[in-house]
Order: sequence, then C-alpha cells, then structure tokens
Amino acid sequence: MPGIFVSNYPDIQIPDGEYQKNLVRQTMKTDTFVVERNTLNKYMNDKLFFENEQLIVLLDGVILNKSELCRTYGSDNFSEVVLQMREKNGELFFSDFRGSFVGAVYEKAADAWLFFTDHIGRSLFWYENENGFIVGSELIYITKSMESMRIKREVEPSTYEYMLTYGWMLDKRTCVKHVYRLMAGNCLHIQNGEIREECYHRITNKPNYDITFEQAIVDMNSRFNRAMKQIIMKDEEYGYRTVLDLSGGLDSRMICFAAKKLGVKNPILFGFGQSGCLDQKIAQQIAEYLGYPFIYYSIDSAAHLYDIDQIIRMNSGSCYYSGIGATKCWMEMLDSSSMGLSVNGIFGDVYEGAHLFANTDDGYLPVVINERKKCLSHMLPIVLDESCTQGYENIEMFLSYTRDMIGNMNTALTKRYFMETISPFADVEFLSFFFSLPRKMRIEDKVGINWMKQIYPMAARFKYATTNTRPDASKLAVFANRVKYRLIREIGRLKGKKVAVSWSMAMNPYEYWYTRNPGLRLFFETYFNENINRFSQNSQIQSAISELFVKGSILEKILALSALACAKQFND
Repeated sequence: MPGIFVSNYPDIQIPDGEYQKNLVRQTMKTDTFVVERNTLNKYMNDKLFFENEQLIVLLDGVILNKSELCRTYGSDNFSEVVLQMREKNGELFFSDFRGSFVGAVYEKAADAWLFFTDHIGRSLFWYENENGFIVGSELIYITKSMESMRIKREVEPSTYEYMLTYGWMLDKRTCVKHVYRLMAGNCLHIQNGEIREECYHRITNKPNYDITFEQAIVDMNSRFNRAMKQIIMKDEEYGYRTVLDLSGGLDSRMICFAAKKLGVKNPILFGFGQSGCLDQKIAQQIAEYLGYPFIYYSIDSAAHLYDIDQIIRMNSGSCYYSGIGATKCWMEMLDSSSMGLSVNGIFGDVYEGAHLFANTDDGYLPVVINERKKCLSHMLPIVLDESCTQGYENIEMFLSYTRDMIGNMNTALTKRYFMETISPFADVEFLSFFFSLPRKMRIEDKVGINWMKQIYPMAARFKYATTNTRPDASKLAVFANRVKYRLIREIGRLKGKKVAVSWSMAMNPYEYWYTRNPGLRLFFETYFNENINRFSQNSQIQSAISELFVKGSILEKILALSALACAKQFND
C-alpha cells in the first residue's frame, strides 16, 4: 500500500510501488534519517510532508473531517491547523482525525519519533534492532530494506499457522520474525533506541441496556448519514466521482440507497463475480432502481487467481490472496484518475451480529482461538499460539480487530494503488455506537434490518443473496427455501444429472472453477511444487502446508498457496 517510510539506517531506499505511475514520491534529507513518502496522487491537500525548525510532519491518506477542523481552528492552511491541534491537544492530536490515515511526527529537540495509524488500522509496519529502525506502510518496504542490508528475514512460525487456519494474521506479528504491524488505534514511540507502543483508542462492546429500540434506530441512522455525508463532501471537494461497491448483500445496498437519498448525482456502482450469480442479478436490479450506472466485472475465467505473488506483495501477507484479485484486474483496465473514494461495506455485517453467534452469548465470552470460531479451515490439528488474544475483552472484539481490521481490510491494501478506500460502517462514532447495542437487540430483534425497513424501505424489497429471500424474511421462509434447493439438487442427483440452480452459484465459486479449469489446476500444482521447499528448514510448517494443499478443499489449497507466497516474497 502506498504511504510513508522512515529509517535511521543511512543510504536506505524503498523500492518502487507496484503501480509507480499512480504515485507521488518525495524524499526529505536529514543528517540522521531517511524520510520518504510514496503516495497515491489523489487528495493531496489532505496529505502533509513538511519540516520546520521544531518538527518533521508526515500525514498520508484521507481526512474526512479536514474542513471541519479548518473551521474550528480558523485557518485554510491544513499544515497550520495540524500544528495548532498538536499544541492544544498534545502528541495524540491525530485522534481527532476521521478517515483513513497514517502519519509520523519527529520532535527535533527530543530526538523522538511518533508514528500513528487510524482507529481501524491503516497499515504501518516496523522493524528495530540495536543498529536502527525501519517504519513503512508496506511490508515489502521493510523486507527489501532488510535484504539490502543483509539482515536475515526469518520465518515467524505462528503467523503461518494463523494463515493456514484462519486465513489472516491475528496480532501484530507478520510472517517475518521481529517485523511487526502497528495495530488499529495504536501509536509507536521511538526515542533513544527504545520503542514503545501505546493504545490511544479501543472500541468496546459493553452493552447499553438503557437505550430503547426506537432510539437505537434514530441514533444509528444519524451516525451513518453523517459518515456518508463526509465521504460525499470529500469527493465533491476534489471533483471526483465516488465509486460504490454493490453486491447482493445488505451493507452495500445501504450505502447505495443512502447515496441516492443524499443526492449523489453521478457515482459509479461496481460489482464482480461469476456470471449469473445471485449477487450479480440483485445488484443489477438495485442499480436500475436507483438509476445509477453499474459496472459488473465477470470473473468466469478465474484469471485473477493467477496473480498470487503481486497480490501478496500488495496486501503485505496480511490475508489469503484470492479475495481481491478481481478488483485489481478491473482497476488495471480503467483510467482511475477521475475516480474518488471507493466506498465499501467493511464492518457492515456487524449490524447483523456477525461475531455474536446467534442464540448464544458467545460474543461476550473470553477468546479461545483454538475453538476456531470463524476460521476458514478446521483440517489441521495445529495448536495455535493463544498469545494473540491478549488485550481483547471477548471474542467479538477479537474477531472485529483481526478478521475485519486485518483480514477484510486486505481489500483496501490493494485498491489504494488506484483509489482511496473508506467504509461508513467503519466510522468511529457509528461503529462504537453499534457495538454498544445489546445482543438481543442486534440479533433477535434485528435492529439493523428494521433500520433498513424504516429509513430505506425499498432496499428491503430486494432479495438477500445469502438466503435468496428478502432481508426481513422469517426463519421459516429461509429454511423452506434452503430445503427447496436441496430437494432440487437431490432429485437431479438421483436422475444422474447435475442440476444447476442459478441462485446457488456463489460470487466466488472456487470449487466450480477448479474442477472445470485444467489450466488453473496446473497453475496451483506448479506453484506448490516450485515453492514448497522454501520451508525445508521448518518441517512442521512444510508438512502442514503440504497436507492442506493435497487433502484440502480449493479454499484450503488457496490458504496453502498464500502461505508459500508469503515466504517467497518476504522471507529468505
């Protein structure tokens, strides 16, 4: 992901980005530090890269409330506003920013660096030893620098075990030993050769039992509207066209209906998947109803599954590789210079109780990762390192900070070579409020669905791809529809026919592609055979990867290949 780079190793230099033509690269020379930014050439007035007598200041990303802050501090000069914020609020001034950002401040008199990431964890990585430190927005910035200085890039075994089970990283560790990720809501202090991490913001799901159902809907809608308005106004400020992700899910339609209600004139709606899948049909119907242009990128050939090395570099090995390749392929085809924020539904499933496990209170129970809740593979009998659970009050918070802020944010890491990404559901005020609603209100009472029905009633009339029923359908209706599908398939099996039910086709039908595409099977097998010996010095990981690839499903094969790609790109 484009961003910033700072090190006190002399003569060190970051490599070019994957799509360098889309980036602006600048260097600030000092006697002690290498300070660079390699940033997307958009929203440049939101980004800072300057030095004065006291400070060096770097800020990368999009600050949605920049205009509000400028009015509050009485200046149109954002650099001056940031200096005022720091003087008034101290070194944690950046906690007042809203949006997607990372940054750094160097205080010359104290010879002290402060690095920070936003409330939901825009990527920032760091490495430190007795000779110096390296901090950068991409893991490849760190590992390439280590390689050039002949610093060994050892395997971190526990993270490979996380990849082979959950499919994403579960704490600050990366696939390279002693290289760490700055977690969401954290900042990093470096002074006198010492590194100290500090948490400046942490979301809690402590339930508020005093709020009424009606007030919850009002407050939730108010916060969501405010987040959407900030997104829309940011693109209006720069004259960009907002890009709205759209599928057959619930979160994306809420974004599109909100954009329509707020008067967005000319957005681009984008979706991808297998031709004929229910996600395509529902998204097309929604786009037609709203009167917005809709671009659908067909991935029938599964060509995006061949881009494993590039995608793992771009997502810094944070997650298995297959989920974002289609978006990357689509963006490569277009001139994205006029496109603004890519608005997605990350965290949108929070209002469905995604991590609360319906009809139980498990979401509020302590974290036990070896119970494998929400993991992608249960096949390997690996005993995972439980230390990754430290600091989380319960399983819902753990999954939100790992599955969502690391795993699902994988999408943003690759998109940011073309456009900045944002989610209104990830707005700090919205997210904190929704987590405070009791489990019963979220699951049994379906406050999210009722919010949709009250504020955007037409959105509830389109089917939900996961169930092929309306979002407000009863449990009985959902169950009956599933029984109907299974009966049709079973009748076909008895007749010796493979019956295709159109709505049963997934957006990403991995098994379908793998069984029908000999070229894809050959690619998987070749990649595995060429790279499995990268773990010849670690027989336990090598054996686990081999077992998962040889005996596992297609998704489990993808997890195995993702682990191999991480070793290929980042380890010696």
